[in-house]
This record gives sequence, C-alpha cells and structure tokens, in this order.
Amino acid sequence: MAGLVLNYDDSDYYFLRVTADEIRGVALVVVMCGAGKYAEISLMQISVKDWERYYLKAELNNRDIMFYASPNGEVWIAMCTPLDLGTLSDEYGGKLGFTGSYAALCARDLDQTIERSIFRLFQIQSVDGIG
Repeated sequence: MAGLVLNYDDSDYYFLRVTADEIRGVALVVVMCGAGKYAEISLMQISVKDWERYYLKAELNNRDIMFYASPNGEVWIAMCTPLDLGTLSDEYGGKLGFTGSYAALCARDLDQTIERSIFRLFQIQSVDGIG
C-alpha cells in the first residue's frame, strides 16, 4: 500500500492509500486510526484498476479534512465525508503529547512482496496565503 498520510502518531492518523488484494483488486481506500482503533471505511473506497497514475490530495478547512483522488490531476473524486482534524491534535484522547501533526508520503509492504512505489511530487500550499 502507498499513499498520502496525515499523521499524529501510530495511534492517530488518516491514510488515503492505493492497495490491492484478491477480493477488491486495486483500490483507493481511506483508513483512519483514532486512539489506536483502526478502521477501513467501506464507503470510502473505489476501484482504480484502470488508472495509470494516482493523484492524491488532502484539503484542510478549519477542523475538516477532505481527501480527493484523480486519475489525471484534473477531475477530482471526493474520497470521504469531512473527517475531524481534531483527531490529529496534541490533546486528542487525553494524551497531552507534543509532536504536532504532519502530512507525508507513505509506502508499506506488509506482505513483503517487494513491490515498489514511485512518488513524483509532494507539495503543500496554502490557498489563502497564510502559512
């Protein structure tokens, strides 16, 4: 699996990932983990077996996170309903941490199939000129 992760730590994150298995084939899936509870959201997955490339983005607006995907970087498909950015805060779940949240590209080969992921671009931009 590989994709775009918004992360606080290994117990609190959102992950828009490309993955494959015998049942779904190649699919884009949104997964979340809050307070260590992992969930694949069945309503947040689409088949992408015919896509040559995967364009992924996350938009943050106040406390909302929206993930989008595109086969061409022009037409975007919403991959979720708004998700709570508060899950990625220092105060979430009473942990009183101080790592802060971050966005990253992530590749995991859990089955040790030695598949590779090639990332071409990672860009963070503010649409309102702040940051």
